[in-house]
Amino acid sequence: MRTVTSRKVVRRAAIKNRDVITTTRAQGFYKMLYANYWPPNRYDGPQDLLETLMAMEDPSDPGGGGGGDGPRRKPFDAKQDANVYPVLKTNKTFDQWYNVFITTARAQGFYNLFDASYVPPDKDLEYELRRMNDWFYAVFQKIVKTTKGKVVVKDHFHDCDCFHILHELIHDAHNSVEGSIESVDTLNWLTRIKYSTTKGSAVEFIINYDEVLTRYSDSKTSEQDKLSDSIQKLFLQQAFIDIKVLNDISAREQENMCSNGAHMSYSYEKYKEVLTNAATRFDVITSFYPLAGPAEPTWL
Repeated sequence: MRTVTSRKVVRRAAIKNRDVITTTRAQGFYKMLYANYWPPNRYDGPQDLLETLMAMEDPSDPGGGGGGDGPRRKPFDAKQDANVYPVLKTNKTFDQWYNVFITTARAQGFYNLFDASYVPPDKDLEYELRRMNDWFYAVFQKIVKTTKGKVVVKDHFHDCDCFHILHELIHDAHNSVEGSIESVDTLNWLTRIKYSTTKGSAVEFIINYDEVLTRYSDSKTSEQDKLSDSIQKLFLQQAFIDIKVLNDISAREQENMCSNGAHMSYSYEKYKEVLTNAATRFDVITSFYPLAGPAEPTWL
């Protein structure tokens, strides 16, 4: 369609359906719906509006001429797959959803959208960030199914502010009744679970425990609500209190502190590393892994 009148008709028809506008915006053709918009540059004769707009976005166009600024930065290309993102159906599973969501967004190149410290250094990257927001808004509209979550997404229909959409989803999840129950249940599990050989591999138990602990910590938006490093280490120590050969690591740490000073105290990560090494040998002795050689009882 070549006339402004025709574009007005398209705009009036599309504005009745927000899904149409969201999809059009995500694919980079939102300017087609502005009745007063006409490309300010590169229009030198009668040609199809769509071709003109696509020419403006063509990454193969080198831009400039001899002695110019050289090739333009390749613009953001919205070819990522929205179908790979997990659907948020209930706040009870928000923490698991969030971990998969962020991992997927990072893998597809959208992590800057959710980085509060990111500031585009130039106009090209500012434009790229706007295009990312336009595209990712369509993803949120597709995957957020909680009652309050759908309201949050709808409230940002005009600005497509994906950072604040995610921030509000986090706030809603952690302040909802089901989200609070999930958080309490997780903390209870962390403080009460005790390892025994009936639970299988000690190494696998540590990996699973650390994953739950990390998920709980990530679910807290303020630093004061997060578990401190010393508390995390204490929880992990208590989980192995019934296994003397593994619990002895804590006793040896205390001995080192007495002889070398408090600076020798393990951090959570260091304690987990030492415990995992010991647990690997423990698994060999308890036959959770095949023996590589003769098992010695004095492996600690």
